[in-house]
Amino acid sequence: MRGKLVWGAVAVVAVVGLEACGGDKMGQATDSTAALAPKTEVVTITIQCVSPDSTYIKVSPWKAELRKKNKDDLEFVVDQASNTDSVFVELKTPTAKWPLSDRPPFKLQKGGNGKKALGPDQPSGKETYSYNIRAYCTDGPNKYRRLLIDPDIFVD
Repeated sequence: MRGKLVWGAVAVVAVVGLEACGGDKMGQATDSTAALAPKTEVVTITIQCVSPDSTYIKVSPWKAELRKKNKDDLEFVVDQASNTDSVFVELKTPTAKWPLSDRPPFKLQKGGNGKKALGPDQPSGKETYSYNIRAYCTDGPNKYRRLLIDPDIFVD
């Protein structure tokens, strides 16, 4: 049994080593300054109001990263597993800088398209933008609980 375990570890190291060296792409030069293809960074928000004393919250990724030279987009998605339809993106401070073309506040729909493009006013260097996700849980007739979630957007 020990021999099989050692052999498995060696096989994993060999595969990782080939991948780190570029595998079948060895010898090809890469330009690290070249722009990559634009990507859409998807921020998935899951909020489950379990009971008046219990709430499940997940924001993934917590820190969204966008590359301005690639003209990346950001998309906010309220996961279908969420059981609240009151989810909003808002600025922490009304006068704060914002990297996207649409300025908060805006309401997100479960399963809806919350895609936002980078706006024209971008910083010359790296910058982090803070925002809040606000949501409400209904705990009974006329009984609401406000949730405030505090992730970030990083633009390079």
